[in-house]
Amino acid sequence: MIRRRKGNLADALIDSREPWDKRVDRLFLSVLTRLPRADERGKFVKYLTSDKKPDALVEEAVWVLLNTAEFRFNH
Repeated sequence: MIRRRKGNLADALIDSREPWDKRVDRLFLSVLTRLPRADERGKFVKYLTSDKKPDALVEEAVWVLLNTAEFRFNH
């Protein structure tokens, strides 16, 4: 479900040319239907830019949000 496949969220985030803060906004809107707080955005951007090949990191970020209590109780 979270593995990169043509057209899914992970693929869109990895292929995007937008700055990472905008991609993190899209990630949060897609999974939690809200924008991230400034501290959340900063942590995710720092994590996602910590490797030159972010494929696995993006998949993990999607997984993290899907496993939050916020997602479980609101969606």
